[in-house]
Amino acid sequence: MKINQLYMVCGVLLLGAATLAGCSNEERYDVDGDNANRVFFNPAAAEVSTFTIYHTPVGEFGAVEAGYPIKLQYASEDSVLATAVVDTTLVRTYNATHQTRYEVLPKDVLAQVKIQNAGIKAGTQAGADSIKVTLPNEYCAKLTAEAYLIPVRIAVGERFGGKAEREVKASSNLGVRYIVVKTTRDLAKFTGSTEAHSAIVRTPVGVFGGIEASFSAALNHPIDSELKVSAEPDNSLIDAYNEAHKTSYKALPDNVVKALKIEEGVIAAGKTATDSKLKLSVPTDLATSLTEPGYILPVKMVAQYANGTKETLNSQVAYLIVETKESLINDNPNGILGTIQENGGDEWTCVSAEHFDPAKMSDGPNGGWDIDGKRLSSASFIIDLNKIHKLSSFMIDGSLVNNAHVYLSTDQNTWTDLGETNGHGSAHDSEWNSWYVLYGGVAARYVKVELALNANSWAWNYAQWGYCKVKFNFAFDD
Repeated sequence: MKINQLYMVCGVLLLGAATLAGCSNEERYDVDGDNANRVFFNPAAAEVSTFTIYHTPVGEFGAVEAGYPIKLQYASEDSVLATAVVDTTLVRTYNATHQTRYEVLPKDVLAQVKIQNAGIKAGTQAGADSIKVTLPNEYCAKLTAEAYLIPVRIAVGERFGGKAEREVKASSNLGVRYIVVKTTRDLAKFTGSTEAHSAIVRTPVGVFGGIEASFSAALNHPIDSELKVSAEPDNSLIDAYNEAHKTSYKALPDNVVKALKIEEGVIAAGKTATDSKLKLSVPTDLATSLTEPGYILPVKMVAQYANGTKETLNSQVAYLIVETKESLINDNPNGILGTIQENGGDEWTCVSAEHFDPAKMSDGPNGGWDIDGKRLSSASFIIDLNKIHKLSSFMIDGSLVNNAHVYLSTDQNTWTDLGETNGHGSAHDSEWNSWYVLYGGVAARYVKVELALNANSWAWNYAQWGYCKVKFNFAFDD
């Protein structure tokens, strides 16, 4: 059984010379308060080292290997060999202090913990080696609880020489380190976004869009065989998602879920990331039949090992979200539809406006309309085109414009909602202004525009040079 090693969590760091010198004159270094020369774990190293053992159908992966650098309170005239022991009596104290529920290692596993001593040469304070704690790989399979704690306590060994006047003792307050060993069957995990969004758009010329999603996956630890990643729908997770995200998504209809096509992701032997992503899709005819505003399909990861065993990983969940909407705006226009009104404001008048001066709103299509105010977050206006046209494209642009909501009407009583400009594709004219293109001409005489402005934009400081203007124009397909 091959077991690969994890990176050691604890680092081997040595304090600088100034720190060592300051420590050498501190008589009250340890709570015991006597004149002994204390051996202690270097405080710069992590107090807790965490390792994970992955139980899989093709073997155990992960390792427990920790290294702890040691120091002396005073530079010793004799060489010192420091040892350590596993002190299981500290598990209960640790759990009570940290509100954890770590287990003590099983006796047969505890007996196999290996501790390698570390020495400190005469005339020095820092050990050249670290105390190393390891658990042989073959015993990891016996760890079945969720997490274990291995407290490691310094126990001073031999002192070589007879020159030192101070007795060497283990520090009581800096002489303990902790190893946490976690176990799991969740070797694989989703990486990147765990939400994939698809859209079904109803337009005057047909229904567009579809349901496609892809998710990246990885291994927490490489293994020596291929692993495939699949998915398993689980609608029992919908209510929890909606509650957590304040949404009201519906479950996809059963016939759509049954038609779900799943392409497995593949992680090659010895690698940790997918060579090919996990992909989900639904036939177009079923996707475009959806009518509710929003749907969601939670899926749990299914790991398939080289020996054919499959495991559902309950902790690994991704979400396929489908939203349906109606839109008159073409997100993939080939160009501006209709004839651009070259005379601009000479062809229409302003009926009403908020934060615009109507008297300054008829200076041509590219001159722009000045906003009447400073650092505003919104503005709006209604334009009379003076007669009914088939409006087919509209342009709105400007340094201050974050978004625009546009409505059309023939009588100012009934309005057709074109939607917001944010989230829609656009075409561009020769001056690179953004034009939003409709699927076809919509009869309109009145145009209502509600603008969301960037109140913190740099442009407010340069209104005198025209940076606060809003550009607007139309194209008609009469």
